[in-house]
Amino acid sequence: GLRQRLAQEPNDAVAWLVYARTMVALGSLEQAMEAYKKSLQLEPNRVGTLLGYAQLLLQSQDDELLREAAVHLGRALELEPFNMDGLSLLGFVAFQRGDWQQAVTAWELLLHQLPTDDERYQPIAAAVAESKQRLAASELQLTVTVTLTDAAREQIPTGATLFVYVVAAEGPRMPAAVVRQPVTECPVTVTLSDANAMLPDYRLSQLSQWQVMARISADEQIEAAPDDLDAEPVVMDPATAAIELTIDHP
Repeated sequence: GLRQRLAQEPNDAVAWLVYARTMVALGSLEQAMEAYKKSLQLEPNRVGTLLGYAQLLLQSQDDELLREAAVHLGRALELEPFNMDGLSLLGFVAFQRGDWQQAVTAWELLLHQLPTDDERYQPIAAAVAESKQRLAASELQLTVTVTLTDAAREQIPTGATLFVYVVAAEGPRMPAAVVRQPVTECPVTVTLSDANAMLPDYRLSQLSQWQVMARISADEQIEAAPDDLDAEPVVMDPATAAIELTIDHP
């Protein structure tokens, strides 16, 4: 019946919305997405359509679809700034993307509208607390000053590369944060944070202990090689701090 109606009245935004919701219920997600798009083309400012489409996009783990969901949620909240479903979904999108500050902001706005005995209150309060913890962790920075002994300085090959990085004190040797730069002068000071992660899902703030390392590599590779010059690693608890490493041995 919906298909017949849409064939006869293809410019009915509400019919496209109903059809999209029906396709979601039937598990036909691609058809649902196309129907939501058509409904929004006809009525781009219908909040229910924006929220429904965003919620559908959130079922994907694709970063591009998550960004699109955030755009639709942002538009919905421009139209209705305190829409509870919109704030809930925006917090979820922000959390998934690692935007802890936006997650805190959205969910705290939602909490202000919920009575404390609402069944949603405690889970959202817990999500806010976790987001704040992750935000604090993501703001951690480590400043590392690297110096050289005279003996090490004499062994630096032409075109060498300096790596300053942090790995887990126990566990994978994959760097959680790394700075790479040519060896030009020493001492040199660099700052490591989550912004220096090699992988988006493995960051400095996720480690329970840091092993801080510095290496001068002749072959421009961070992996250990016979001609590398290394500093003695330092193990420390995560903190915003400054330390010094001295490269003194091969």
